Amino acid sequence: MTNIYNELTEKIKQTEVLGLEFKDNVYYRFDGEINLGTYCSCCYDFYGKLVRLHSDTNSKGEDIYVCPKCKTKVIKGG
Repeated sequence: MTNIYNELTEKIKQTEVLGLEFKDNVYYRFDGEINLGTYCSCCYDFYGKLVRLHSDTNSKGEDIYVCPKCKTKVIKGG
C-alpha cells in the first residue's frame, strides 16, 4: 500500500508543477491564466505522457477531442 500511496503522491505533485487541471475528462495546462493546451487523460494517467488532443467532429456532429496516440475520444465540455 505504501508504494501505491507514494506513486499517487508523486503524480499529484507532478500535476501541480506542470500546471495541469483535470476537468470534463481531459487535462488543461495553464501558465497563470493562459491555457497552454488540452491533453489526453488516458496517456497522462497511464503512461505519464502529455499528448495534446486534436479537435474533430464525431458522426453525430458533436465537437470532440481525439488523442493522436491512443485514439481516445472525448466530447468537448462533456
